[in-house]
Amino acid sequence: VEPPKPVVTPAPVAKVEPPKPVVTPAPVVPPPPKPATPAPTAGNPVIVAGTRLMLYQRVAFDGVTLRPEGKAQLDAIAKYLDAHREIESMRIEGHTGGGGDASDELGLAGSRAGAVLEYLIAKGLDRSRFFAAGYGSMRPLVQGTDDASRAVNDRIEFVVTRWAEGT
Repeated sequence: VEPPKPVVTPAPVAKVEPPKPVVTPAPVVPPPPKPATPAPTAGNPVIVAGTRLMLYQRVAFDGVTLRPEGKAQLDAIAKYLDAHREIESMRIEGHTGGGGDASDELGLAGSRAGAVLEYLIAKGLDRSRFFAAGYGSMRPLVQGTDDASRAVNDRIEFVVTRWAEGT
């Protein structure tokens, strides 16, 4: 009799997967900086910056009466708004430089905003596009009661409150 033959089982072969390619993530590139809002100029007196219309020069008053150079600025705003009907609603804000009685400042700011509103309507713009608000010295751009600070804070601002759909 022959002795039994040993049973030889092949050793298990380990599955070797090919190496995965090394993927280097793309470098994170920051988005390009947003272009700075250009400043209004004599040739382009009205600039839109976000929701605000910026003017080349400030709207000038003697008390609550518009000065001729203030009317020239409002003429530029009226022309711009007439050409840009996509601006459906706008708040005209009156601000004062402070230094006086808070109640008087609030009244002065409201009267100036109202004068601007009436001027724009007299130029043929639709009253329903605007509302006026006086803030007095409650929203200063800079702190201080010196003449330079008051001059900066004493202003009219034009804030777009509604754009036409799709714009």
